[in-house]
Amino acid sequence: LNEKKTKVLTITGKRLASKTSVNLSVKAGNGAITLDNVPSATLLGHNLDSELSFDGHVEKICKKVASRIAILRKIRSFLPLAQGKQFYDALIQPIFNYGSAVWSVCNNESLYRIFKLQKRAARVILFAEPRAPSVELFNRLGWIPIYEHFRISKCALVHKRIHGNVPL
Repeated sequence: LNEKKTKVLTITGKRLASKTSVNLSVKAGNGAITLDNVPSATLLGHNLDSELSFDGHVEKICKKVASRIAILRKIRSFLPLAQGKQFYDALIQPIFNYGSAVWSVCNNESLYRIFKLQKRAARVILFAEPRAPSVELFNRLGWIPIYEHFRISKCALVHKRIHGNVPL
């Protein structure tokens, strides 16, 4: 084990966080190694905390998507509608999709932040006013709200698991 890279993340609820304390010692070879207990860690690009709230992960997603929407806003006057949608599909949607079956169980406030970014991207692509109704914009683009997309991806994952198409 690499002591510098190996950490312990104890998953607890808010009530149990103050009652639990973990110090993990691992015997490897001649000596014992004590691993650090950390409040949060990154695993496969996902920021995990001890309560699995995914607030840090949603924050990271929002920053990344907001910067890409800003780029889209700067270049939108040079792009036809089809290329604006292609920009979204290639550079923004994958950020939302990556691991969404796991992190989309976050609180509603965090999901709403993600949804607002999707609405902002739609307004930028269609040159719409800030107050334009998002339902019309989504219909014109052929999009579904991001929270519905998350629900569909979770259902697809469960379907694949039931039919044995997902490794354990």
